[in-house]
Order: sequence, then structure tokens, then C-alpha cells
Amino acid sequence: MPRASVGIDRRRHCLAACVQRILAREALKSELLLLPVYASLSLFRLECSSLNDELVVRAQQIQDLYVQFSVNQHRDLVKE
Repeated sequence: MPRASVGIDRRRHCLAACVQRILAREALKSELLLLPVYASLSLFRLECSSLNDELVVRAQQIQDLYVQFSVNQHRDLVKE
């Protein structure tokens, strides 16, 4: 009989340890899910000034092309 009770006690101890690990992992999961609330992405900054400057130049070039195309189209319509 004493051997059976020792085996049962070990199983209970193992089961209790497993329950503790599961609860700890669930607590960690909950904490990780709340992380974006505590640490916003505004903590990360990118330096994009050269990219913005390049995009401004390209947009200006496209605008100039569009204006020139519109002027040419209007000029052709007036000639006819």
C-alpha cells in the first residue's frame, strides 16, 4: 500500500507542477497580448527625409509632364 500512495503523491506533484507551468504560460501570453497597448509603435522611428525629397521631385516632374500634355492638347484643339 505505501508504494501505491507514493506513486499517487508523485503524480499529484507532477500534475501540480504542470498546472503551475500552464498557468505561468497563460499569464505570459496575456502579458504579450497587452504589449502593443503598453509599447506603441511610435517608439520606432525611420529616417525618410531623402525618400520624401525624391518623391517630391518625382511628383513635380509628373505634374510638369501633365501640364505640358494638357497645354499641347489644348493648343491642338485651338488650331483645328
